[in-house]
Amino acid sequence: MRCSSDQFAKRFATEIQQYHPLLVPGLLQTEEYAKATIRAGNRTVSADELAARAAERVERQQVLQREPDPPFLLVVICETVLQRPLGSVQIMRKQLEHLHKASYWDNVEILVVPHPTWNHPGLDGGFRLLRLPGAGTVLYLETRATGGIFIDSATVDEHVSLLGDLRGAALPPDQSRTLIERARGEFS
Repeated sequence: MRCSSDQFAKRFATEIQQYHPLLVPGLLQTEEYAKATIRAGNRTVSADELAARAAERVERQQVLQREPDPPFLLVVICETVLQRPLGSVQIMRKQLEHLHKASYWDNVEILVVPHPTWNHPGLDGGFRLLRLPGAGTVLYLETRATGGIFIDSATVDEHVSLLGDLRGAALPPDQSRTLIERARGEFS
């Protein structure tokens, strides 16, 4: 199994803060939703590779149950993530049920930026901030082809500020949970 610098950082992070405008972040994806996202991005992926990549993605979620001291996960997503059909109605319903359940976990907070939002602060794309013991906060940015960790304070601080803006644009946890529940009902 390969281990990217981001995966290594996630293993040791005390806090993970992630914004994603298009998809449910990998740490909260069901296996079938993960397969649907991988397939949507790469229609020529083999069945074996698809299964392996989805299983690897789901396996990484074990960090959220790490003992002792699992990391705190803050996820900010756009409402359109909840409405974007991937895979099938059943896959979406199961994914949204999982997201709804995860919103009650002690170490997870899910915030939804409602649609439409004027002057949406997250139009440049998703990112992840990881707080590491003894190293402070690092930034992870990824594209379709690759990803990388940034440690320079100006870039990290810019994204910390951006995350604050996104949190300000998002609904509080209880209202976000209501939106997730409503979206789940749309996939009945």
